[in-house]
Amino acid sequence: MSEKNLKVDNPVTIAYQAANKETGAVVISEIYLPTGLKDLVGFPDVTLVERDASGSYAGSFTPDDVGDWVVLTHKADGSGQIMKRYSVGSHNLQSVGDDVNTIQGVATTIESKVDLLDSKIGVLDTPPMCS
Repeated sequence: MSEKNLKVDNPVTIAYQAANKETGAVVISEIYLPTGLKDLVGFPDVTLVERDASGSYAGSFTPDDVGDWVVLTHKADGSGQIMKRYSVGSHNLQSVGDDVNTIQGVATTIESKVDLLDSKIGVLDTPPMCS
């Protein structure tokens, strides 16, 4: 099982750099499900948008299942093909880190409340001073 770099139901950015910084191209990404099949109804081909005059194009899709998704990106005439695998899981490194930070925050709050309670108990344990 491979490390899951992306989280299910979160958008995935597709980036494409055209050879020789070609501008004005029509660039398409074909989305393949973890099963290896295409679902043109649920995941139609994505036409990437040119970002700037450097031949850089971008688009996105949102995986709805865990597994390895494959995206084949190319110019409309089929040239310039690149294939990229996106490993999608129910959690990714960022979401696990966020969960750990939340737990650490809760633990710190509990520790401070225990310290406060200990100091109040310490006051109650001190015998009264007689004069």
